[in-house]
Amino acid sequence: MKTRTFVIASLSAAALLAAVQPAQAHEEYRHWRHSGHARVVVVPPAYGVRYRYAPRVVYQPAPPVVYQPAPVVYGRPAYAAPVYVEPAWGAIGGAVLGAAVGNQMSHGHNRAAATAAGAVIGAIVGDSIASQR
Repeated sequence: MKTRTFVIASLSAAALLAAVQPAQAHEEYRHWRHSGHARVVVVPPAYGVRYRYAPRVVYQPAPPVVYQPAPVVYGRPAYAAPVYVEPAWGAIGGAVLGAAVGNQMSHGHNRAAATAAGAVIGAIVGDSIASQR
């Protein structure tokens, strides 16, 4: 395992050095071929206006900003007229009675499944009876 780690580390170091070589081959960066000559840059001095005191800066106050209120537009209401929905007492009562009957009819480990099936069937039957009236 140590040999494998060493080989991987060696290959990654070699790849890193190979990737860096083109950056070091730039003309101005040749530390391996230093000729001893230095490049001298002569820059003329910058003369400018000198103030004994800083010039006085006067700021004018900004003009007042007045915003116009947004226009108010009243359109038609976005909702429909309220609709009365009757409570589903038939489905609720049928589900309760169906669950009770399913629980009483079954025994053992299938009792929960029979109770759920009885509740679903009771809700369907109770809703159909309530909607006939």
